[in-house]
Amino acid sequence: MKNKTEVNKCTYELDTEDRILEYDAKRAFGWEKEYKIYRDAWHNNPKNLDAGMYPLNVDLEMTAICNLKCPMCFLQSPNMEEIKGERLINPDLFKKIVDEMAEANIPALRLNFRGEPTLHPNFIELIKYAKEKGIKEICMNTNGSKLNPEFFEQMAPYLDWIVVSIDGLDETYEKIRKPIKFNSLLENLSKTIEIKKKLNLKRPVIKAQTIWTAIEHDPEAYYNRLAPHVDLVGYSPTYNYDEAYGTYDSSLYENKEEFACPTLYQRLLILSNGKSVLCCTDSNSKCIVGDANTQTIKEIWNGKVLSNIRKLHENGNYDQVALCKTCCNSRKMEDLKTISINNRNVTIKNYKE
Repeated sequence: MKNKTEVNKCTYELDTEDRILEYDAKRAFGWEKEYKIYRDAWHNNPKNLDAGMYPLNVDLEMTAICNLKCPMCFLQSPNMEEIKGERLINPDLFKKIVDEMAEANIPALRLNFRGEPTLHPNFIELIKYAKEKGIKEICMNTNGSKLNPEFFEQMAPYLDWIVVSIDGLDETYEKIRKPIKFNSLLENLSKTIEIKKKLNLKRPVIKAQTIWTAIEHDPEAYYNRLAPHVDLVGYSPTYNYDEAYGTYDSSLYENKEEFACPTLYQRLLILSNGKSVLCCTDSNSKCIVGDANTQTIKEIWNGKVLSNIRKLHENGNYDQVALCKTCCNSRKMEDLKTISINNRNVTIKNYKE
């Protein structure tokens, strides 16, 4: 059986083919052969419904706190009160997970999920530890609030790629990402280019990512303002949260007839408290699949909970998993429209309603 589900359907590029290829080449620089094996597996394992013995990527939540209050973020939901306090990953747990990854040759570590990773007081120390242990690709999602030259110069040698959430331009951005000022962020991004030249580094490559609704009135202006300062420019399709946040209104979208989620064959997500949840849509920790405090990555990845969920997906019964039933990943995609960016056609995708 082959899985026909689209891989990486939550992010798309606004960029040129040349810049996309250059971005990928910089990610691969220095470990090209291993990188190709890793990325081939990233696309082929979900197609072949092959989870392997280990995930290809570990998403590790450094913090469950944030210094912004973005209106579309699930951290603003009243249902998230239980994680709004001080919640930082224990450095010893971080190192335990990294040690297991290094021993198993798991190539990628992504610092990602509910909070802003750079708020961890041991951030530089921990990414340095991971890189020196041999983790090939270390990346993070960030709101960019700490991308000042001093901090960037400290972390640049240990990070391989960074996704910065930049929703819209000027007043639109500042309304969503308050209190960050757009021009200040743009200036910091510009200085990252100078710092990489100074340190003779090709990485970290930086991608600007926006929600589509923040730029749909003028995507060309967004691209032209951001492209000179980053390596890649992309967007995320629009989806509608219900009042609980983090749960999608399944009545709004058309489902796939057959669906097996690629995440189940690619990546494992571990929270700052060590609990492992099903995926990045589980903001309320409703589906715990393991505990890194007491289990190894291998034990969680091959455990009964994840194995049973994979079987449900493979048999076309993904909607028996409550979280999967309401997830946007099970929705059909459609070509929303074709736009022009600098005389170049870009097809915009969205979830089919």
